[in-house]
Amino acid sequence: MTAAHRALAAEYGHQAEAVVRAAQERFQHQKQESGPRLRASEAMTFSRDKNFEREAVIDERALVRDALRRGMGEITYGQVRGNLDARLATGEFQTVERGHIPGRQFTTAKTIEAEQEIVRRMREGQGKAIPAMDRREAIKVSDQHPNLNRAQKGVVEDVLSSADRIQGIQGYAGVGKTTTLATLRSAVESRLPQVLRVIEWIRKNYAKPLHIAALARLASMSPASLHRQFKAVTAMSPLQYQKQVRLQKAQQIMLSESKDAASSGYAVGYGSPSQFSREYQRMFGAPPHQHMHRMRLLERA
Repeated sequence: MTAAHRALAAEYGHQAEAVVRAAQERFQHQKQESGPRLRASEAMTFSRDKNFEREAVIDERALVRDALRRGMGEITYGQVRGNLDARLATGEFQTVERGHIPGRQFTTAKTIEAEQEIVRRMREGQGKAIPAMDRREAIKVSDQHPNLNRAQKGVVEDVLSSADRIQGIQGYAGVGKTTTLATLRSAVESRLPQVLRVIEWIRKNYAKPLHIAALARLASMSPASLHRQFKAVTAMSPLQYQKQVRLQKAQQIMLSESKDAASSGYAVGYGSPSQFSREYQRMFGAPPHQHMHRMRLLERA
């Protein structure tokens, strides 16, 4: 049977083997053509990610240079250039006009979208934050760091006293941005333990009268600075925070000890039952007796 098959194949010119051989040759040819193209694409992707990691606009020569380096001699300048031109045609890279800089400059659609989002958030946050400290205190902080130069001190003073939610620090690599950021972080975090001392005092002494000057001395701050720092941490003033703690404690007393509203109000520091009722309703949405009735019904359900 095998001999008969061979004779038949020879009679018709071994067509099956010729088809397989031709297919193999085509595959090798396609592999040889696609290999450099694929490597050029991978190299350009690497160059794009590397360069746009820290910059929004990149010189064309930098993109080509880093792609060729990534290719390690296995791709040509023409292959890299062809891949770059193809990406320009699809809109992945976009040309940026910079008349004072020779050569083409590129950005990406993704970079433009990210920058537009940053600008939108910055505009929304302008004047909406509580400054970490006033200008005079910020200057004192910068003066405590003689290692900072004048430009770095100016950034520290501007950021700490700004009412903007988002701040941007611009500068070339190596000019000291990291040192400046470390100073800012340290200055803000140093105030947190002082505010926490005040919070702890209010929670333990909620029924006592609140005197801002005494709290400021406890925190080793000026009254204005305490008010600003306290609000930055809790989103409310010390008086508002005390009021919240008092009302929550009064609610607990009425629930656990079954006391009436007037007695509970006196227990947490209110001298007027009517004032207690008004502020309770403002916080919980109903007068004390109605709110307690609803709470007890929920407990039984």
